[in-house]
Amino acid sequence: MTTPDMASAGNGRITERREALIRTARTIAAAAVAALVLLLDLISFSQLIFSGPLAESRVAGMSAMLAAYVLGSLVFVALRRTVVVALSFIGAAAIVQAAIAAAVAAELRDSGVTDPATVGRIVLVACGVSTFATGLVFAMLGTLRASLLAQLLPYPVLTGFLGGVGLLFLRSGLQIGAHLNDPAAAMLGLLDPAALDASRIDPGVLGRIALTFVIGFCAFYLPRRIKRWGTYPTVILASLVVVHLGLAWQGIDTEAAQAAGWLIEALPTGSLLQAPAVLALQTLDPALLLPILPRIATEIVVAVIIQILYVISVELEMRRELNIDRMFVASGTANLVGSLFGSPAMGFGRTSTLLLHNIGGSHWLGWWLTLAVMAALLVFGASPLALLPRPLAGGALIAIGLGLLVNLALACRTLPVWETGIALAVCG
Repeated sequence: MTTPDMASAGNGRITERREALIRTARTIAAAAVAALVLLLDLISFSQLIFSGPLAESRVAGMSAMLAAYVLGSLVFVALRRTVVVALSFIGAAAIVQAAIAAAVAAELRDSGVTDPATVGRIVLVACGVSTFATGLVFAMLGTLRASLLAQLLPYPVLTGFLGGVGLLFLRSGLQIGAHLNDPAAAMLGLLDPAALDASRIDPGVLGRIALTFVIGFCAFYLPRRIKRWGTYPTVILASLVVVHLGLAWQGIDTEAAQAAGWLIEALPTGSLLQAPAVLALQTLDPALLLPILPRIATEIVVAVIIQILYVISVELEMRRELNIDRMFVASGTANLVGSLFGSPAMGFGRTSTLLLHNIGGSHWLGWWLTLAVMAALLVFGASPLALLPRPLAGGALIAIGLGLLVNLALACRTLPVWETGIALAVCG
């Protein structure tokens, strides 16, 4: 005979199991969304750094980024286990590292080194050197409890500098999204009255330019307007679906879409595991580093500033102190590991961390699942990522650029005239 107490206990267990299932489902959803954001960063930044003459080394660059992310995350969590925090690639630093990679590749071409594989290896080593320097500075700032000293930089200089980085993001996003070698010349050509002749305009280029800007604007504006965790992932998924539906409606298959510049180029099947770039360190002529030292210093400054801004903003949103100095030590150590592979600088991931907390309830399962996705791509291959539309990858960069430029515009509204002039001069 079932008593009321037994029935109540049974109902309680059912309720507990239901709540446990709901929590698990939310954690899995959080991991899926965070992984989606990280993969978009992976594609966007690898396209950014390994572009033009370095395009043949893009797979090696993706391998370096995946290996650095997986091992760096394990090191990071070993040093910072008190709260669920996801690493991410620092976008503003990645655009500086793209300039470093291009400068090294140009120096190699001028010296007669033209083999793509050799150039790619040396560029990865140079990128590793810049990431090592960044990691070393991170670790020193955190160890000396001096990370917040970067906030002493003059505000007009800081905002103007980041605004200039935003302009570079706009250019690079258009270059990647529209598949253009020279976006500035292409845009000026569209403004030329003679170019309005329909016979001289490629509808595909116009379509990719427009779609890249639309995706970038939506990815920037909608999450600010609709403050829900699913807004940004919805923009990503909707863009993915729209492009593929459009291609299917026009009868364009995957290979043709890749050839036309609508999709990321095909990636090789099989494992992406490769030897660390540091093993090729002896091939790097130290003289190649001299011209890029100012860029390395710029990357360090950008990475430090962005790291501080991200940690502080997440502290405010989560209403929890994260100990910024310990974050710098953990991020710095992760970058020292990433430098062995030639990865761009990594740091505290604002978006992915908030997703794991807001959706997944700060459970470690979400963090491990996210890491498992990145590890699976490294071990088993990343060929499915070739289905990613170029306008989506470019739009993600444009969204970052718009954010930096809007911050500059808002700052100029409150700064005195002379400080506004300084900010605009630095931006230019």
